[in-house]
Amino acid sequence: GILPGVSAQFALRSIALVVGWSLTLSVYCYGLFAPKFMGYDQPQLSATFSAGALTTIAAQVLFPTLVRRIGPHLTSCFGLLTLSLGMASQSIVRAQPLHSLFYLINRAGAGISDTST
Repeated sequence: GILPGVSAQFALRSIALVVGWSLTLSVYCYGLFAPKFMGYDQPQLSATFSAGALTTIAAQVLFPTLVRRIGPHLTSCFGLLTLSLGMASQSIVRAQPLHSLFYLINRAGAGISDTST
């Protein structure tokens, strides 16, 4: 196992759970707070969510090569760090286009980490 007494399967399922919930909470919180703090209406929210979904899918298509090169554990770690960087930064930075870039980094990280598990 990765840690004494912890199976790799348990670790991978935990990562999948974290990634899934990060996506759920990210979309939920964005839908809740973007209208107030970013001045978004429904068209901007829809475009943001669509761009995020496209970014996640692109990461899932492009990053299996990374899994083959550096392995699933390092790829998963890279994805989780990318997701964390994007999520933490988008909550702090409101200036565009940097804010949107951090949202897309968050979603790319979710796709990378999800692909590696």
